[in-house]
Amino acid sequence: MLELAPHHLDALIEKGALLHRSGKADDAARCFALARSIAPENALVLSNLAVALADAGRRDEALIEFRRVLKLQPDNIHVRHRMRRLTSAMVPFWHIPMLNDVRRKRRL
Repeated sequence: MLELAPHHLDALIEKGALLHRSGKADDAARCFALARSIAPENALVLSNLAVALADAGRRDEALIEFRRVLKLQPDNIHVRHRMRRLTSAMVPFWHIPMLNDVRRKRRL
């Protein structure tokens, strides 16, 4: 299909999903990024791109894409959950209690 119509949105989404399931997160991200250039406000494309980026270790870029999805779908619980999991993996475990230390913050 993509040989006949290289910018066919549904075919790009399916190809990206197949690449991702095959463990090729970087290739999937490139495919979904192309799909995003065609349909920049498609929540499915943005969500798939974000997941592929996260799995490729590109966490900051993944958060940007997840935020784009939330602008389109503020009540998307799945995306909110993925963002929480991603940010918790990015922030060291000791950082949260330190930020919540009221006595320490008063001294600063």
